[in-house]
Amino acid sequence: MKTRLLFIFAALISYVGFSQCPDGTPPAGYTCIPDNNFELALIDLGLDDVEDNQVETANISSVTSLDVSSWFISDMTGISAFTSLQTLNCSSNNLTHLDLFSNTLLTDINCRQNFIGNSSGQLILPDNTTLFSLKCGGNNLSSLNVDNYPDLELLHCDNNEANLGALSFTNNTKLVELNVQDSGVSSLNVDNCTLLETLICSTNEAVELNSLNLSNNPELLTLQCFGHNISSLTFTNNTKLVKIICDANPLGSIDVSMLPDLEWLWCWGTGLTELDVSSNLALKRLDFGGNSITTANLSLPDTDTLEYLWGYSNSLTGTINTDPYTNLINMEFTSNNLTSMDVSNNTALTDLWLGDNDLTTIDVSNNTALEDLDLSANNLMGVLDVSMLTSLDRFWCNQNQLSTINIKNGFNPDISVFNATNNTPSIGCIQVDNKVDADNGYTGWSKDAGTAYEESCPGLSTDKFNLSSIAIYPNPTKDIFEIDLNFDVEYMLHSIQGQEIMSGSFIRGLNTLDVSSISSGLYILNLNSEIGSVSKKLVKN
Repeated sequence: MKTRLLFIFAALISYVGFSQCPDGTPPAGYTCIPDNNFELALIDLGLDDVEDNQVETANISSVTSLDVSSWFISDMTGISAFTSLQTLNCSSNNLTHLDLFSNTLLTDINCRQNFIGNSSGQLILPDNTTLFSLKCGGNNLSSLNVDNYPDLELLHCDNNEANLGALSFTNNTKLVELNVQDSGVSSLNVDNCTLLETLICSTNEAVELNSLNLSNNPELLTLQCFGHNISSLTFTNNTKLVKIICDANPLGSIDVSMLPDLEWLWCWGTGLTELDVSSNLALKRLDFGGNSITTANLSLPDTDTLEYLWGYSNSLTGTINTDPYTNLINMEFTSNNLTSMDVSNNTALTDLWLGDNDLTTIDVSNNTALEDLDLSANNLMGVLDVSMLTSLDRFWCNQNQLSTINIKNGFNPDISVFNATNNTPSIGCIQVDNKVDADNGYTGWSKDAGTAYEESCPGLSTDKFNLSSIAIYPNPTKDIFEIDLNFDVEYMLHSIQGQEIMSGSFIRGLNTLDVSSISSGLYILNLNSEIGSVSKKLVKN
């Protein structure tokens, strides 16, 4: 009997709750709120006190700001009674339709991450001319017309499921920030947006822009337009640009010489054969990977501001001069034909990716902050010492010609990836912190079956063969370099493009190298001994 009474009581409450606006007509002084979740949000905000699908109109008519985001609301019926509303956030709900026509004081709307446009739903904007901020991305809008809003300063309609098609902002002369990324924009007219500072129109969609005119946007600071079919970009009138992301467009060439404040340039996969950023002295991030740039056609800036330098999958040979980049954190030149790299000045590096090149030597003794190091698929020979890298997390040296590796850094259990397989011939010994632990198998470590883990490898001297044990002077010189060594070595002198100029051997002590017969320029001296290899830059005047 008690159970039945509870059921009847619950049913009565349900009937009362849904009977207040049975035909959509509320009692006098009330506004219907048919969506239960919308009403729960209003109760949570203190604008209502009982769940009965209606709210006193007096409680909401003076509200100027309303945030009902993330309440699983499907129906915003009743919003028209918020006649004083200026700011609305109804993002991250389940709306398919949103009618704000009667909210004539609205100036700031955020209805992102809904389903507006599904099931023939629409986004109906306010009947005013004062709207200045609209965020309607992450919906299913098939069109958007903001011609009636001359005060609009910010528009985000990105990541729409449907294609927005052609967009023109002829009347939106105050627009400062525009984001139409991944929304199927087929053409874009921002000629009248002379105050525009941010333009994001990148795409992963089938619909692509074929051109982009920025000549009337002198205030532009940020441009993101990757993934289109744009064949040329001109920045002559955009001298304030700080950030350009124009990847995956068939540009063929790019001129950024007029952009002194440029900090960020990503132009991977744009068909470039040359790149000159020598005048961009504020540059912090540069990605020119996936092109066909040669060393001779690459001009980098002489600045210490650079933090990220990525030139993977190009046609680079010889070496890249990274001496100025003392603040460099991340560098990647995988899949090129580099024969040497001097990273001794790049002491802030945490990530160094040089796999799939033609390196014969590498010295990372100054790079003690390294966490990720990829030297795979090169021609490294002899001994490789990384014992000074106490922060090492991932290390690849597979597919080389190494005989011995010293990875005894005191923190072997912290190294999550170590690949030393497929060296030819096989590595004889890997020096580790603890042989028993290594033999038992660290997760993520791999070596060839014939390679042994040892706590002391034969032939590994306690002396370090690195740049600190070599004295070369004068450098630069016109004719003779004097080279003072603690070890007997074999040497090869290469041009910056990787061409071998001369080779031979030096003995322990003072040696001379006569360069009087070669052309002036930058050269790389590779030194190889039984306990390691290093490279040193030489300048011939």
